[in-house]
Amino acid sequence: MKELDKKIIKILKQGYPLTKRPFSELADILKIKEDLLLEKVKGMVRNKTIRRTGVALSHRRVGITSNAMVVWNAGETQVVKQGKAASRFAFVSHCYERATLPNWPYNLYTMIHAKSKTELQKNIIKVARATKIKNYKILRSIKELKKTTPNFI
Repeated sequence: MKELDKKIIKILKQGYPLTKRPFSELADILKIKEDLLLEKVKGMVRNKTIRRTGVALSHRRVGITSNAMVVWNAGETQVVKQGKAASRFAFVSHCYERATLPNWPYNLYTMIHAKSKTELQKNIIKVARATKIKNYKILRSIKELKKTTPNFI
């Protein structure tokens, strides 16, 4: 990988400036033209060096203060269908199928967000109705211990 590509990936991982032209500011930091930066990023997306790019929302700053991982017993044959139903909701940020264990029958995992505990409960019920799953558990976070983007470069 070229040195400039490594610098671009590193700066993208640090986050986007909250401006009208974030790539212009990033290009200035890299001491390159904005057009070149955009061309390089598009090329990295095309050749799958970068799978996706985006922003990480600071949930609390925008009022999303209630979150929970909800685990669902979707059954083996319906998990994909029910996962698709759950993932259609904008308040579901993550939706994964995972293996079950002998005393843990939950194979569908969702991260659900809301602005209040009441709204969170309503959102969970909406997913339960859409998926038709009655057996689920709500795993509430007690404290965030670490939340970062992996840094491999």
